[in-house]
Amino acid sequence: MNGRDGVVKGFLLNVLREVGNSVRYGDAKCVVIAGVSFTLLMSYLQFLWGAPGKTWGIMASNDVSRLGGKDFLIIVLLFSSFVLSALALIPSISRKSYRISFVNLINKKLYRNEAVSEGYGIVYFRDIAMHESLEEYGASLERKFDTGKELDQVEADLSAQVWIVSRIATAKFIVANFSVYFLLSAVALFFALSVF
Repeated sequence: MNGRDGVVKGFLLNVLREVGNSVRYGDAKCVVIAGVSFTLLMSYLQFLWGAPGKTWGIMASNDVSRLGGKDFLIIVLLFSSFVLSALALIPSISRKSYRISFVNLINKKLYRNEAVSEGYGIVYFRDIAMHESLEEYGASLERKFDTGKELDQVEADLSAQVWIVSRIATAKFIVANFSVYFLLSAVALFFALSVF
């Protein structure tokens, strides 16, 4: 085993560990957002109908025709925040997951303007997810390490795992951001209505 093998494998193991931490952090963030969104949604419904202590089944037992457009918008924003953050918790490890692929397509549209250079990095999970395939990520690794040799089987397996987990971390990151935007928009709209 030459020195290059140890360097690439060590590098990939470190990246995999960091990307895995990003997935766990994304899950924790989504749990908090889902909890806050659900709590605010139930509280707002309780506030609208003035039914102290009643939080479950409130929509079925009250007349929703009294809702104004702004109230309905707040409810939709809070509900969207809750649903998005809850959906982000559903695990997906397949590299052909349509949900993950769709969110990564959104990432490509959003992140393209932020990318520092034309070539995507091999460390940051959003950069890794920008690679179209794990083969493209493997080729990028070969270029960066500039050894003239292809990745061996272990390195190829590790790079595939890094690419797949990076796509999952990116999907959680994007969905959590949209959930936060919806949540903050609902809260801002509520306070704006309270003041004016």
